[in-house]
Amino acid sequence: MASPEAADWKQSMEWNDAYSIDHGSVDDDHMHLFRLFNDFSRAVRDDKAEPAVKPFLDELMNYTKYHFAREEALMARMKYPDLPSHQESHQRFITQVDVIIADYRAGKKVEGFLLDFVMTWLSGHILIIDKRVSDFIGEQQGASQA
Repeated sequence: MASPEAADWKQSMEWNDAYSIDHGSVDDDHMHLFRLFNDFSRAVRDDKAEPAVKPFLDELMNYTKYHFAREEALMARMKYPDLPSHQESHQRFITQVDVIIADYRAGKKVEGFLLDFVMTWLSGHILIIDKRVSDFIGEQQGASQA
């Protein structure tokens, strides 16, 4: 796994309106994931990654499963037509985190790759995939008001 050196990591994820999908609970979940990421990124930057890796991985896995279930339930209620592909995207994330957990348990340094993967996946997923859901919900609400 090619990854940035953890000691060189200085990234953070700043929430702004571009990430909002205009659905309170989903946006709240995304903001929680940003805070989780930033806390871990700060630990890596401050050379305190080792004691922070396992709690970060545990919370990342638990919270994303919780969030994905909530998000998928919303999409099911709204009869979102791309729900199966969205679920596949979520499953790919879970699978990759499982691989990272296995690498960590095998004694590999995962901090840099983990930060890079989570930041890239989370921002891309929200800005592209989740925005499609937001657009669909907006269209459905607009159609019901017409």
